[in-house]
Amino acid sequence: MSNIFLRRATQIGFSLTLLVASGAVFLGHAAWALGALTAACWMFLNIYFLFRLLAIGLKQEEIPVASARSSRVLFLSVLKFPVIYLAGYFILKTRYFPIESILAGLTAFVAGIVVAWILWQRTENRGQKTEEKLV
Repeated sequence: MSNIFLRRATQIGFSLTLLVASGAVFLGHAAWALGALTAACWMFLNIYFLFRLLAIGLKQEEIPVASARSSRVLFLSVLKFPVIYLAGYFILKTRYFPIESILAGLTAFVAGIVVAWILWQRTENRGQKTEEKLV
């Protein structure tokens, strides 16, 4: 996976979440729309940090010194786990947004990731089929 997949997944995920939020605004539920958008941003940060950790762990990013790699993994882990999960705790604990809106935002964003994954697999399979025809 590459940054192209991450970019496509976030674009599709945010597009679906914006459709959900605009439907809520159209029905007159502004807090509901903000809850869906907040959940999508929360999911985006979680996915972004996860991709960065995987890229460093799988040595896809160019880091010349091994100790710099481990310190970068430590920094991203310390940043990801407490910050993202504490933010999620406070988003849910304050009850400012309806729980259904947060679930709708998370579901729409994950649906965007699934759609991006299906599109990614189609392009990968199409590329393999053209390579087989050439050989």
